[in-house]
Amino acid sequence: MMLRAATARVAHAAGKVSKLEFLGGTWSVHLNDGAIHTARAVVDATGRAAELARLHGLNPQRLDRLGSCFAFCENRDASTGELMIEAVRDGWWYTAALPDGRRVIAFMSDTDIVRRLDLGQRDRWMHALGETEHVHPVATGAEPLESPQFRGAGSQMVSCDAEQSLICVGDAASSFDPVSGQGIVKALRSGVFASYAIADHLERGDSDGLRRYGAFVKSEFAAYRNTLRDYYAQEQRWPDSVFWRRRRDSALRGDQSLTSSLPAAASL
Repeated sequence: MMLRAATARVAHAAGKVSKLEFLGGTWSVHLNDGAIHTARAVVDATGRAAELARLHGLNPQRLDRLGSCFAFCENRDASTGELMIEAVRDGWWYTAALPDGRRVIAFMSDTDIVRRLDLGQRDRWMHALGETEHVHPVATGAEPLESPQFRGAGSQMVSCDAEQSLICVGDAASSFDPVSGQGIVKALRSGVFASYAIADHLERGDSDGLRRYGAFVKSEFAAYRNTLRDYYAQEQRWPDSVFWRRRRDSALRGDQSLTSSLPAAASL
């Protein structure tokens, strides 16, 4: 729907970007089919991957290695439609009913913990789900349609390059921990504010809006970090748990820099 609305008002070139160059105040955008386009501004809306920012050498600053080991399920008992979140020793579970008689169930934990528990295996994942006190009763009758999948879900931010009119929006700009419940609102808000900044840059030759937008993203992320730190610090039931200890230690330090205590990310 959003793509249709956009293409009705702008020139549209489909293709994957393979290279970005900024020359003389203009972007040269190379597509993988060999086509080259020019642009006065580039917007990265590629989500958590931040593909365009990475092509330009701007890598996300990661704060943790949170991941989601999830499965879409057939929701046999459609009467249990509520959303449920439950903290457990090694992380937390999430479930919610979806349209068309489906349900999503996800286990959230750090990448190394998910791998150690071998939750990419359907039987191990189902066993762990069965040990939950609240999520399992809500998800009773939900049958996974396939083996659990894994996706990164950690907190991260990309600093935009205002001087060269590269601006990131949505999860490409910053990715929030799903427990915050702010992802969609944050993404839409960043898109609106970015559009104002780009309009000032293109129509008035005023780049201050791009810099203000970059400052806004950083300020928003800093406030989110403080809230997330305090939120996780409320859980005190498992003092010997690696997952909760990492977040408790971060709260005691007054920051949210968890990556120093984490191993390198590994595929599952």
